[in-house]
Amino acid sequence: MPAHVLIAGPPRAGTSSIAAGLQPLLPDVLVVEVLPPGQAAAVVVFVVSAAAPLARSDARLLDAAAAGTDAVCGVVSKIDRHRGWRETLASDRALLAGHRDRYIGMRWLGASAGALDELAIVLREMLDNPAQDARNTLCARETRLENEVRRHRGRTTARRPNAMAARLREARVELSRLTAEQSAGVRTALQVRAAELPRGAVPGFAGYAADRASAAAAAVDTEIARCLADIAGELGLSDPSPGSTVFAGVGAPPHSAGGPEAQLTALLGVGFGAGAAVTMQRFAGFLPISGTPSAVVAGASVATGLAVAWWMVRTRRLLGERAVLQRWSAEVAGRLRGDLEHAVAARLLAAETAWSARLSAEQDARAAAARARRELAEVRARLGRPVLNR
Repeated sequence: MPAHVLIAGPPRAGTSSIAAGLQPLLPDVLVVEVLPPGQAAAVVVFVVSAAAPLARSDARLLDAAAAGTDAVCGVVSKIDRHRGWRETLASDRALLAGHRDRYIGMRWLGASAGALDELAIVLREMLDNPAQDARNTLCARETRLENEVRRHRGRTTARRPNAMAARLREARVELSRLTAEQSAGVRTALQVRAAELPRGAVPGFAGYAADRASAAAAAVDTEIARCLADIAGELGLSDPSPGSTVFAGVGAPPHSAGGPEAQLTALLGVGFGAGAAVTMQRFAGFLPISGTPSAVVAGASVATGLAVAWWMVRTRRLLGERAVLQRWSAEVAGRLRGDLEHAVAARLLAAETAWSARLSAEQDARAAAARARRELAEVRARLGRPVLNR
């Protein structure tokens, strides 16, 4: 199994460009933006944009990406567009070093999408380090211990409802960003494919659109489950009942425009074909070819005109079908985003309702136990027995 190099970072940091540029330079590893289930990253590349410094909330993205990986490399992207990228790098380095001690010695590089050779060399050194696997294992164990401590601490505090509400707000923001990115990615992929679609592939376009939309829904569903599991683990709560992201489906694309437009296309095709036929017949009259029957010339002219008319009608119809599919792709992406946002809201609301009921029941149980202890103390006091401190 080849090692995985995980490319992570805030939105619009250029993670996709870095991942695409790195893969050919590291052919023996898998450069991914999302880890497959059950897999851990050998190295994490945290990509930040040179356009603006990191925010404190972005540091949590790195925490999540590098939870089980000690090898982390920071990359400031788009340095070819921003001359002040070194100041941005210094600011990001200071922010992450202040966020957690493990990021103090973190390696940082400046890079652009077309110049990743130095980054590939650094990653190769980190991957070839014989002690790296052991360091990653220790980092994963440390993260699990921290989560255990955080969970037990959450069980003994009375501020869990506030913590739950705060974490759900963070999850809602993060998942909303993910739904926007997934739907935009589906729209771009579908429109690019529709613009280059050959005629023979038009009937299969709906299946391709359904596959891309289903993959996006599955990615959001996985991220919802991960967020809820993380919150449950931090607060010492049980995972909510599993659910799934429901997508209504892409349906069937509309047919290309007919009626007057099709008639106009046919008329133009016939006009161009007739013009080509007449032009060829007249041109044949100027050729110094003797003995050519006029019927042959006329037949060739008619055949040429028909071929031109057929080609024009066919080409115009294909362009019309492509335009229809591009518009339909935007509609599919819009419906997908609406369904994903509804799924996020429904799953988070269900989790909040279940957890709130659980916390309320625990609070009622603690209050009932406190009342019982007070009543027992009063009874013992009336009976003249000493009150035991518990």
